[in-house]
Amino acid sequence: MTRTSSSFSLIDSKTRFRQNYFDGLIISAISLMYLFTMEQHYGSVEDWGYVQILGLLGIYILYFLFFELTVGKSPGQFLNQTTIVNNKGQPARIKQILIRSLCRLNPLFGIPFFQHKRSVLERMSHTYLVNENSLSPLSNGD
Repeated sequence: MTRTSSSFSLIDSKTRFRQNYFDGLIISAISLMYLFTMEQHYGSVEDWGYVQILGLLGIYILYFLFFELTVGKSPGQFLNQTTIVNNKGQPARIKQILIRSLCRLNPLFGIPFFQHKRSVLERMSHTYLVNENSLSPLSNGD
């Protein structure tokens, strides 16, 4: 039996907000460490030009890429017991995770908790953010 996207539960906006808030806190902490370290080594932040912006964007993208490629979910998703799946309820493929991460560069795509049901980045990457509990093994008719 094949699972379809209608057989699992999408997360609600509160869960989506909590997840993004928690991930945002971690990214902010990493970004502050980056800025502090760069200032210690290279002087005033004002002297860096676009290096600081590129570094911060890199942190943002690499954070999600690292966690979603290595453990399949970000710390915010782990805390809220959510996971990323394709339309068959299987873990998202590498290509889908890469698309998700690149879509985050566009502010309209990267703020999913303002949208209903599925975010733009989920639609672009053909993924779903679902409650882990809704992915229980399918019965085979026994």
